[in-house]
Amino acid sequence: MRRFVVCVLAASCAALPAFAARRHAAPADCSLRAIPNAPAQGRVGGKDFQLGGATLLQTSASANGANYDNYLLTLATPDGAGSTMTIVVTVSVPQGQTLDGKTFRRALGKDIAQQPQAGPGQAQIPDWGIDYASPLVDLDSVSSVASIKLEFGARSGTTLPAKIYFCAPDAKSNVFYGKFTVGAGG
Repeated sequence: MRRFVVCVLAASCAALPAFAARRHAAPADCSLRAIPNAPAQGRVGGKDFQLGGATLLQTSASANGANYDNYLLTLATPDGAGSTMTIVVTVSVPQGQTLDGKTFRRALGKDIAQQPQAGPGQAQIPDWGIDYASPLVDLDSVSSVASIKLEFGARSGTTLPAKIYFCAPDAKSNVFYGKFTVGAGG
């Protein structure tokens, strides 16, 4: 019996460093994960985030002599205490292309050259941000890293279905995933 207890205790102690490393490791790359087929939800600043609404704003950009349409996706919800939780993701396509049926990714890391590309010098997801005043969460693609997978379905009238998986630096307190719809114009 004593030998069994010693063996179990030794095995448990040997496993502790590996367990601690997993608990404090960088978030897994959400851009490679399957997006759960559930209503969009998550946590921002460690607080529950149930999507209140989504908007899409089209702008333009150019990189290396090529023109792109950028779409600024804003996911927001009031927190009930007067503050708004906001996640913003900018996606880029060659000018004139639609978002319909496309998947966009941003891998962990800041180097744009290492990101999946919409075209030469233009990342599929060039920018992102999280903003929430209580507790103070102000993260973006300049100051932090995140991994993102954003899929758009086929447009129905002026509605575009979408799914997202978004993990920011501390994936336990800044993670958002699921399906939603956004107005996409005519």
